[in-house]
Amino acid sequence: MFDNPYKNKIKMSSAVNEIFQDVEFKAQLLVKSWHNFYIEISQHLPETYQPEMKELSNNLEKALEKLLGELRSPTLTIATTGTTSSGKSTLVNLLCEAEIVPMAVSEMSAGVVTIEYSDKISLVIDETPEATWECGE
Repeated sequence: MFDNPYKNKIKMSSAVNEIFQDVEFKAQLLVKSWHNFYIEISQHLPETYQPEMKELSNNLEKALEKLLGELRSPTLTIATTGTTSSGKSTLVNLLCEAEIVPMAVSEMSAGVVTIEYSDKISLVIDETPEATWECGE
């Protein structure tokens, strides 16, 4: 019998998901704890400290919103280099588990490719200096 080649990947994906959920839970717990602390400490501080406390609260809120956004839509940056037809696009497609990046025998991978999760399938090819391929959506 052969092992499922995706078994380890599924385990890893599940573990990463659990870590993200745990961090999100702790971030939300931090928000609640800060809010309670903020209310309590504000009652005991002189009025002159209130603007600084408000600024700290706003900065924490922005940082946590950014963290939660990145957890919900994580970004992975991959840089590849290689000669024509050396497997750069194949590697990216393998990592995405789909044929997203075009593969060709001729040169067509001299550019920046951004892949984002979406319910809508679309391909946008940004303008690249001296491109020999068509750009647009």
